[in-house]
Amino acid sequence: MPYFIYDYKTFLIGALALLFVFRALRAAIYKEINIPRELVIIALALFVAFLSTQTFENYAIRIDGFAPRYNLTLFKTIRKLLEKGLGYSGSETYHLHISIIYINLLGNLLIFAPIGFLSAFLFKQPRWHKSLLAGLALSFTIEIVQLFLILRSFDVDDLLLNSLGTLIGFLFFALITLIPPIKRLADKTSSSDRPHGVVWAAVYIAMTIAWALAIFLHQHRIAINTPWG
Repeated sequence: MPYFIYDYKTFLIGALALLFVFRALRAAIYKEINIPRELVIIALALFVAFLSTQTFENYAIRIDGFAPRYNLTLFKTIRKLLEKGLGYSGSETYHLHISIIYINLLGNLLIFAPIGFLSAFLFKQPRWHKSLLAGLALSFTIEIVQLFLILRSFDVDDLLLNSLGTLIGFLFFALITLIPPIKRLADKTSSSDRPHGVVWAAVYIAMTIAWALAIFLHQHRIAINTPWG
């Protein structure tokens, strides 16, 4: 099956560099910088970058057509993993039980907790549904991209687990902001006097997508002109 390995490292370097340029430009234009808020944004961006490497690896894309794999039945994958994992209960197969139950299921759940936690610091009025929407949007984007990857698939159960993980992260945020110093930090990170934030974000997203497509088209053009045994 003809395929090529997407140059995701180059994409990430470019996307993160572009983010830093955008943040620096906004600070220079509006002559105001909220260092705690910028640190949260950087932490969130770096975590999303790490998360994407875990969910997209090994970055293989088919050349000869689009053949997506997907599951649109809620709880189908979760049920299969539970049945399979619980079946490995013997001492010789317990490592498989750990791998399936704790890594695949709980890992999918908890890996999105930092999204709910960090995103809450950026909202002027932190609410669970705002963080949930942020986590769901990111999870849906990841699942859509996985449709194009040979070793990955779109799974509605991943959306469910990721959303629940996001809520766990927000719950942790709500609990620690009961501590006065943390609450003052959250008030600081959530305040921003720079206007047109949505416009800046939209332009950044559009440029990031254009960068991703440029890399894809370049590699695809090379791949289709490469003879396959």
